[in-house]
Amino acid sequence: MTVMKLCPTCGGSFGDAQDRCPTDQTDLITVRDRWAEKEAALIGTVLDNRYTIDSRLGAGGMGTVYIATQTAVGRKVAIKVLPQAIAGEIAVVKRFMQEAKAASTLSNPNAITIHDFGQTPEGLLYLVMEYVAGDTLGEVLRVSGGLRPERAVNISIQILSAVEDAHARSIVHRDLKPDNVILSPRPGNPDFAKVLDFGLAKIADDAGEGLTRTGQVFGTPSYMSPEQSLGLTCDHGTDIYALGIMLYEMLSGQRPFTADSALAVLVKHLHDAATPFAQLSPPVVVLPELEAIVFRAMAKNRGDRFQSALAMREALEAVLPELKR
Repeated sequence: MTVMKLCPTCGGSFGDAQDRCPTDQTDLITVRDRWAEKEAALIGTVLDNRYTIDSRLGAGGMGTVYIATQTAVGRKVAIKVLPQAIAGEIAVVKRFMQEAKAASTLSNPNAITIHDFGQTPEGLLYLVMEYVAGDTLGEVLRVSGGLRPERAVNISIQILSAVEDAHARSIVHRDLKPDNVILSPRPGNPDFAKVLDFGLAKIADDAGEGLTRTGQVFGTPSYMSPEQSLGLTCDHGTDIYALGIMLYEMLSGQRPFTADSALAVLVKHLHDAATPFAQLSPPVVVLPELEAIVFRAMAKNRGDRFQSALAMREALEAVLPELKR
């Protein structure tokens, strides 16, 4: 039986030799993944008679991602296979089909393209996405720490563009975090951003008890809004809050709320104020107008946040020329 360790605070996955998360120093949770061997057996097979599974790309709480080839056209794709523990639950299958269909309508260049989705005769739920080579924003931050303000704002504007399009289609991401953003170099933009996993957090919610039984960790406390921490309804403000947390982290190299446990982090989201950039150790110099945008996005009361992704994007675009000087 394969052993995997997960961080309950940031959602990162690690090998058996790791005991503490290198990012936030949280003790890791050991998960004995009885499905891993079966999933590993997919490599070299043809999924649903259409996709040849070439290699394993990565894994997280919401499934395993493979690099595959669409056999009919020879196209390289990425395929996310959901945990087998939930694939047999009728409510989850229904929600998966609904959310995958909705996500496949997104045409924003900064949202990952969904090519196909379905369930194999063996019961595996899968999502076929465009393959994008690059590093996640999370990987970049773990290596470099904070980013230059201009770079951080450029990335945030792109993320907000994708979120804006999703919100217009009544799709709330609910699990925005650096590991769900891929940065891929393009002509004229070395940090072309692609947002992953629209709709998958909602599927995790529907899985409920079945997911808990597998020992998997869903949701990412470091980026969860106060209303999300309380189990209240999520809306566009939930995503805007997460974007505020991400932008704070990009600018400072640290998250605004850290603690020894996931529960303690959630409590801080509910009650603590983030430390102003100038009071961090070492202090971080941030344009006052940009700092105001970050702290407005992180407001505890969602009514005090930006009321749309468009409004936050336009606010960031307004300060961008000043950052380029």
